[in-house]
Amino acid sequence: MIDIRKLESLAYEFRKALELVVDKGLYGRLTNFRYFPRECCRYTSDLLAEYLMSKGIPKRNIKMIECKTIKEGYTHCWLLVNDAFYVDISADQFNGQAYFEKYEPIPNCCAVPCKTNYFYECFDSREMHYIDNVGINSYGGDVPMKLQVIYDAVVQKIERNTR
Repeated sequence: MIDIRKLESLAYEFRKALELVVDKGLYGRLTNFRYFPRECCRYTSDLLAEYLMSKGIPKRNIKMIECKTIKEGYTHCWLLVNDAFYVDISADQFNGQAYFEKYEPIPNCCAVPCKTNYFYECFDSREMHYIDNVGINSYGGDVPMKLQVIYDAVVQKIERNTR
């Protein structure tokens, strides 16, 4: 079982490497990443899920949550790990939005216990959709290949930083 500090460390190193990949335009044909973290939460969550699985967290222990806010209609995706922790590396896209003002600054990476009253209390728990099929191969068509380009670039950045 992974502890929250290790989970947060893995998420943080992935987010930092992803930022470098995006800054250098190495996201291939998934051009919506040029707006990262905006409008990338689903893909970003699947990329992070893939990385967590590569670090030994079983796929069965990772779910994605898709949800709308209670008011205003914002949508967001993040990971649920071990049915205990929310892991999110794109919540900071909501900084500057009046609806989320009381939580600012929203960090670019967080791992928090699910029961924590924080940013996620803005989302309607009755409308949460849990997705078990996570990772870069959870899509059809050519999306897995496009995500693989980003994933490989991110992992390469992480490996260079840990040598």
